[in-house]
Amino acid sequence: MKSLLIPVSVFLLSSGCAGPANTSNNDSLPLIDTNKGPAKDYVPTEPVKAPNWAYDTTKDEMTSGQTILATTDATNDISFNPPYDGVNGASILVRRRRGSTDVILRIQKGQFMSGVEGENIKVRFDENRYTSYYCLSSNDDDPTVLFIEDAGIFVEHLKKAKKVIIEAAVYDNGDQTFDFSVDGFTWGTSSHKK
Repeated sequence: MKSLLIPVSVFLLSSGCAGPANTSNNDSLPLIDTNKGPAKDYVPTEPVKAPNWAYDTTKDEMTSGQTILATTDATNDISFNPPYDGVNGASILVRRRRGSTDVILRIQKGQFMSGVEGENIKVRFDENRYTSYYCLSSNDDDPTVLFIEDAGIFVEHLKKAKKVIIEAAVYDNGDQTFDFSVDGFTWGTSSHKK
């Protein structure tokens, strides 16, 4: 009989059936009476939000000036057809270099359909109607990069937006949609130079 009591006692203690837990070690946690709701001194805190943007500043070796870069990644992944199959992400880069600002859309792999004539993409800021933006390829014809024209206008919209959806044509994969959470974008202020 003794051998049966010991396992039952251990089970009851470990499962909490032996009585209320000792809260003396948890004095910092508020006690909540489930019949009356939260304690008066209980204040819920907002969850810690990860920043949507990463900022970087580097020295331009040619001019001794600074190059400032802000980057955010798409919140969705796209799967392309071979030979670019597998998970594929996108990024928006905003770059200030040598007195001008560029907005760049980049995919990890694949080919945008810009060619020598450029490409139009559709961009939707928050719940507004989409706008077409003309894009050019990079000087080195990197097919994973599009330079979005009217960068100043695009940046002004980014400052006010919480989300951006971009649709662009990708070789052998048709129009693809990339979603971005852009809330908290700070361009042209000292806060992005961290």
